[in-house]
Amino acid sequence: MSVLRPRPPTDPIEHRPPPGVLSADGHLDPRWRWFLERAERVRGAVASACGTATEGMLEAYGTTRSQARRRDSALFGILDVARGVRESVDRVIVIGDRADRALVDLLLSTCCHPHHDALPRHERGGRPRLWTLGPDDDDDTVQGILDALG
Repeated sequence: MSVLRPRPPTDPIEHRPPPGVLSADGHLDPRWRWFLERAERVRGAVASACGTATEGMLEAYGTTRSQARRRDSALFGILDVARGVRESVDRVIVIGDRADRALVDLLLSTCCHPHHDALPRHERGGRPRLWTLGPDDDDDTVQGILDALG
């Protein structure tokens, strides 16, 4: 099994929520509705800001046969910056409130290897480790992350 692509590309992405998110009957626990409502607002804001620009970027990048023209596309520029960050950064800390941290944790649990941060860099595909901090973290958690940054 590959760390970079743990499932064949034809399988849909699946998220199994942790215990406590779903009620006994399998429906979303009412305490988590705020999270989905906020995520939906963010998704709507991003979608309205991007509009069809993302489709245009993908078309310009994907249909360009010439490498020189592909380099001129906006998506190539975004991917180039992401590649530079990936190569120069080994650890990322996201500092936010409880909702921001929940969104990051959801993305990590959905898109990454379950033990992404424990894997060596070459098995993470060169991607950085990702930690989250918030105002409700205790001193030991903060000190542990500072020690890991060493």
